[in-house]
Amino acid sequence: MLPVMETPTFYVEMIGSKERVKFRPFLVREEKLLIMASESEDQSEMLNVMQEIVDVCSFGKLVGKDLPFFELQNIFIKLRSESIGQITEFNLVCGECGHKTAAELDLTTIKPTITEGHTNKIDFGNGLGVIMRYPTSIDMGGDSVTYDLVVSCIDSVYTTDEVFTTKDIQRKDVEQFVDNLTSSQFKKITEFFLSMPRVEHKIEYDCSNCSTNNVIFLDGVESFFE
Repeated sequence: MLPVMETPTFYVEMIGSKERVKFRPFLVREEKLLIMASESEDQSEMLNVMQEIVDVCSFGKLVGKDLPFFELQNIFIKLRSESIGQITEFNLVCGECGHKTAAELDLTTIKPTITEGHTNKIDFGNGLGVIMRYPTSIDMGGDSVTYDLVVSCIDSVYTTDEVFTTKDIQRKDVEQFVDNLTSSQFKKITEFFLSMPRVEHKIEYDCSNCSTNNVIFLDGVESFFE
Protein backbone atom coordinates (compact mmCIF):
# COMPACT_ATOMS: atom_id res chain seq x y z
CA MET A 1 0.00 0.00 0.00
CA LEU A 2 1.34 3.41 -0.93
CA PRO A 3 2.10 5.80 1.93
CA VAL A 4 -0.37 8.58 2.73
CA MET A 5 1.11 12.01 3.30
CA GLU A 6 0.38 13.67 6.63
CA THR A 7 -1.73 16.77 6.01
CA PRO A 8 -0.77 20.01 7.83
CA THR A 9 -3.40 21.95 9.76
CA PHE A 10 -4.00 25.61 10.52
CA TYR A 11 -6.56 27.72 12.36
CA VAL A 12 -9.07 30.28 11.13
CA GLU A 13 -10.70 32.75 13.52
CA MET A 14 -14.45 33.08 12.99
CA ILE A 15 -15.51 36.68 12.39
CA GLY A 16 -18.59 36.56 14.60
CA SER A 17 -17.75 34.29 17.54
CA LYS A 18 -13.93 34.77 17.42
CA GLU A 19 -13.66 30.99 17.87
CA ARG A 20 -10.53 29.47 16.32
CA VAL A 21 -11.42 26.47 14.16
CA LYS A 22 -8.88 23.93 12.93
CA PHE A 23 -8.68 23.26 9.18
CA ARG A 24 -6.60 21.31 6.75
CA PRO A 25 -5.80 22.59 3.25
CA PHE A 26 -7.96 21.20 0.47
CA LEU A 27 -6.38 18.33 -1.45
CA VAL A 28 -6.14 17.44 -5.14
CA ARG A 29 -9.56 15.74 -5.06
CA GLU A 30 -11.16 18.94 -3.74
CA GLU A 31 -9.19 21.13 -6.12
CA LYS A 32 -10.63 19.09 -9.01
CA LEU A 33 -14.13 19.96 -7.78
CA LEU A 34 -13.17 23.64 -7.71
CA ILE A 35 -11.86 23.51 -11.26
CA MET A 36 -15.02 21.83 -12.55
CA ALA A 37 -17.23 24.35 -10.72
CA SER A 38 -15.18 27.24 -12.11
CA GLU A 39 -15.41 25.89 -15.65
CA SER A 40 -19.18 25.55 -15.31
CA GLU A 41 -19.43 29.34 -14.58
CA ASP A 42 -22.47 28.44 -12.46
CA GLN A 43 -22.37 30.46 -9.23
CA SER A 44 -24.73 28.08 -7.41
CA GLU A 45 -22.40 25.20 -8.23
CA MET A 46 -19.42 27.24 -7.00
CA LEU A 47 -21.21 27.94 -3.72
CA ASN A 48 -22.08 24.24 -3.32
CA VAL A 49 -18.43 23.30 -3.76
CA MET A 50 -17.32 26.01 -1.31
CA GLN A 51 -19.74 24.64 1.27
CA GLU A 52 -18.63 21.05 0.72
CA ILE A 53 -14.94 21.94 1.03
CA VAL A 54 -15.52 23.87 4.26
CA ASP A 55 -17.35 20.81 5.63
CA VAL A 56 -14.53 18.36 4.96
CA CYS A 57 -11.59 20.70 5.60
CA SER A 58 -12.95 21.64 9.04
CA PHE A 59 -13.04 17.92 9.91
CA GLY A 60 -16.82 18.15 10.14
CA LYS A 61 -16.71 20.93 12.75
CA LEU A 62 -18.60 23.35 10.47
CA VAL A 63 -21.52 22.95 8.06
CA GLY A 64 -20.86 25.25 5.11
CA LYS A 65 -24.48 25.74 4.07
CA ASP A 66 -25.41 26.92 7.59
CA LEU A 67 -22.64 29.51 7.90
CA PRO A 68 -23.26 33.23 7.48
CA PHE A 69 -22.20 34.12 3.94
CA PHE A 70 -19.36 36.36 5.12
CA GLU A 71 -17.97 33.52 7.28
CA LEU A 72 -18.06 31.15 4.30
CA GLN A 73 -16.27 33.71 2.13
CA ASN A 74 -13.61 34.40 4.74
CA ILE A 75 -12.90 30.72 5.40
CA PHE A 76 -12.73 29.91 1.70
CA ILE A 77 -10.20 32.69 1.06
CA LYS A 78 -8.05 31.38 3.93
CA LEU A 79 -8.34 27.83 2.54
CA ARG A 80 -7.44 29.02 -0.96
CA SER A 81 -4.39 30.84 0.42
CA GLU A 82 -3.15 27.87 2.47
CA SER A 83 -3.91 25.27 -0.21
CA ILE A 84 -2.83 26.82 -3.52
CA GLY A 85 -0.95 29.96 -2.58
CA GLN A 86 -1.39 33.49 -1.28
CA ILE A 87 -1.26 35.09 -4.74
CA THR A 88 -4.20 34.72 -7.10
CA GLU A 89 -4.17 35.84 -10.72
CA PHE A 90 -7.28 36.98 -12.59
CA ASN A 91 -8.53 39.35 -15.26
CA LEU A 92 -10.16 42.71 -14.63
CA VAL A 93 -12.88 43.32 -17.23
CA CYS A 94 -13.61 46.93 -18.17
CA GLY A 95 -17.28 47.78 -17.74
CA GLU A 96 -17.17 50.12 -20.72
CA CYS A 97 -15.26 48.30 -23.49
CA GLY A 98 -14.83 44.77 -22.09
CA HIS A 99 -11.02 44.93 -22.30
CA LYS A 100 -9.30 42.44 -19.99
CA THR A 101 -6.43 43.54 -17.79
CA ALA A 102 -4.27 40.94 -16.02
CA ALA A 103 -4.02 41.44 -12.27
CA GLU A 104 -2.90 39.62 -9.16
CA LEU A 105 -3.83 39.88 -5.51
CA ASP A 106 -2.27 38.78 -2.24
CA LEU A 107 -5.14 37.01 -0.47
CA THR A 108 -3.64 37.66 2.96
CA THR A 109 -4.38 41.37 2.51
CA ILE A 110 -8.15 40.76 2.42
CA LYS A 111 -9.63 41.57 5.82
CA PRO A 112 -13.30 41.54 6.83
CA THR A 113 -14.94 44.94 7.16
CA ILE A 114 -16.83 45.27 10.44
CA THR A 115 -19.02 48.32 11.11
CA GLU A 116 -18.60 49.80 14.58
CA GLY A 117 -21.73 49.48 16.67
CA HIS A 118 -23.24 46.79 14.46
CA THR A 119 -25.60 44.42 16.31
CA ASN A 120 -28.09 41.72 15.42
CA LYS A 121 -30.48 42.94 18.13
CA ILE A 122 -32.92 45.48 16.67
CA ASP A 123 -34.81 47.42 19.32
CA PHE A 124 -38.04 49.07 18.21
CA GLY A 125 -38.76 50.63 21.62
CA ASN A 126 -41.43 49.93 24.23
CA GLY A 127 -39.91 46.51 24.90
CA LEU A 128 -40.43 45.23 21.33
CA GLY A 129 -37.67 44.09 19.00
CA VAL A 130 -36.16 41.32 16.93
CA ILE A 131 -33.00 39.25 16.97
CA MET A 132 -31.65 38.72 13.47
CA ARG A 133 -29.58 35.85 12.12
CA TYR A 134 -26.97 36.43 9.44
CA PRO A 135 -27.93 35.27 5.94
CA THR A 136 -26.28 32.16 4.54
CA SER A 137 -25.29 31.67 0.92
CA ILE A 138 -28.71 30.06 0.43
CA ASP A 139 -30.46 33.21 1.65
CA MET A 140 -28.38 35.59 -0.45
CA GLY A 141 -29.97 36.24 -3.81
CA GLY A 142 -28.06 39.41 -4.65
CA ASP A 143 -26.86 42.64 -3.11
CA SER A 144 -30.27 44.12 -2.35
CA VAL A 145 -32.21 43.69 0.89
CA THR A 146 -35.50 42.06 -0.10
CA TYR A 147 -38.70 41.45 1.82
CA ASP A 148 -38.10 37.67 1.66
CA LEU A 149 -34.58 38.11 3.04
CA VAL A 150 -35.89 40.09 5.99
CA VAL A 151 -38.59 37.51 6.76
CA SER A 152 -36.15 34.60 6.44
CA CYS A 153 -33.53 36.15 8.73
CA ILE A 154 -35.68 37.13 11.71
CA ASP A 155 -34.50 34.62 14.31
CA SER A 156 -36.80 35.71 17.12
CA VAL A 157 -39.23 38.42 18.18
CA TYR A 158 -39.21 39.64 21.75
CA THR A 159 -41.45 41.70 24.00
CA THR A 160 -40.96 42.69 27.63
CA ASP A 161 -42.64 39.42 28.66
CA GLU A 162 -41.93 36.82 25.93
CA VAL A 163 -39.55 35.65 23.24
CA PHE A 164 -40.98 34.05 20.09
CA THR A 165 -38.53 31.91 18.10
CA THR A 166 -39.47 31.98 14.42
CA LYS A 167 -38.50 28.37 13.76
CA ASP A 168 -41.48 27.46 15.95
CA ILE A 169 -43.81 29.83 14.07
CA GLN A 170 -45.39 29.51 10.63
CA ARG A 171 -43.81 31.74 7.99
CA LYS A 172 -47.14 33.46 7.27
CA ASP A 173 -47.20 34.69 10.87
CA VAL A 174 -43.69 36.12 10.52
CA GLU A 175 -44.76 37.79 7.28
CA GLN A 176 -47.77 39.30 9.07
CA PHE A 177 -45.46 40.66 11.76
CA VAL A 178 -43.21 42.27 9.13
CA ASP A 179 -46.21 43.66 7.25
CA ASN A 180 -47.29 45.48 10.41
CA LEU A 181 -43.93 47.17 11.00
CA THR A 182 -43.67 50.90 10.41
CA SER A 183 -41.35 52.16 7.68
CA SER A 184 -38.81 53.33 10.28
CA GLN A 185 -38.85 49.94 12.00
CA PHE A 186 -38.35 48.12 8.70
CA LYS A 187 -35.50 50.49 7.88
CA LYS A 188 -33.77 49.51 11.12
CA ILE A 189 -33.78 45.90 9.93
CA THR A 190 -32.41 46.79 6.49
CA GLU A 191 -29.60 48.70 8.22
CA PHE A 192 -28.64 45.43 9.94
CA PHE A 193 -27.95 43.85 6.53
CA LEU A 194 -26.15 46.92 5.19
CA SER A 195 -23.81 47.12 8.20
CA MET A 196 -23.13 43.41 8.74
CA PRO A 197 -19.53 42.17 8.20
CA ARG A 198 -18.37 42.04 4.59
CA VAL A 199 -15.51 40.19 2.95
CA GLU A 200 -14.52 41.93 -0.25
CA HIS A 201 -11.62 43.71 -1.90
CA LYS A 202 -11.99 46.96 -3.82
CA ILE A 203 -9.90 47.55 -6.94
CA GLU A 204 -9.97 50.85 -8.77
CA TYR A 205 -8.11 51.19 -12.06
CA ASP A 206 -8.12 53.03 -15.41
CA CYS A 207 -8.63 50.79 -18.44
CA SER A 208 -5.53 50.82 -20.66
CA ASN A 209 -7.74 50.49 -23.74
CA CYS A 210 -10.41 53.19 -23.26
CA SER A 211 -9.19 55.05 -20.13
CA THR A 212 -12.48 54.42 -18.30
CA ASN A 213 -12.13 54.46 -14.52
CA ASN A 214 -13.41 51.14 -13.14
CA VAL A 215 -14.26 50.18 -9.57
CA ILE A 216 -14.51 46.43 -9.00
CA PHE A 217 -15.31 44.52 -5.81
CA LEU A 218 -13.94 41.00 -5.48
CA ASP A 219 -16.14 39.01 -3.12
CA GLY A 220 -14.46 35.66 -2.54
CA VAL A 221 -16.67 33.50 -4.74
CA GLU A 222 -15.82 33.13 -8.43
CA SER A 223 -13.01 35.68 -8.05
CA PHE A 224 -10.78 33.28 -6.11
CA PHE A 225 -11.63 29.88 -7.51
CA GLU A 226 -8.61 29.38 -9.73
